[in-house]
Amino acid sequence: MAMAEHRRLLSSGSSFEAQIGYSRAVVDGDFLFVSGTTAFDYATMRISDDVAEQGPQAMHNIASALKEAGASLADVVRVLHTAEAGGLRGVPAGIEGMPRGSSPRRDDARGGTV
Repeated sequence: MAMAEHRRLLSSGSSFEAQIGYSRAVVDGDFLFVSGTTAFDYATMRISDDVAEQGPQAMHNIASALKEAGASLADVVRVLHTAEAGGLRGVPAGIEGMPRGSSPRRDDARGGTV
């Protein structure tokens, strides 16, 4: 069986996924990888200018991808947040959405725009 046969790609429907060539989430065997998740609110079709609102929205988007794959935030083992310098103040609000008892490894990366 070819490796690709074990892999399932999940899309958020974002046009950026097709333009850039990535999937929001990839299920590969017993593993689920979620990446490239932003704070875009698909209900309003916008991103809030308030970084404190962006953390919870990004976590909501991640939870949606996990749910589509048959998982939940309780299954998360590692989280990597990236933001411009000073932009991580909304992250704790997003992490508060993690289920009680879950303790994923958390890494924060600060940097400028590429």
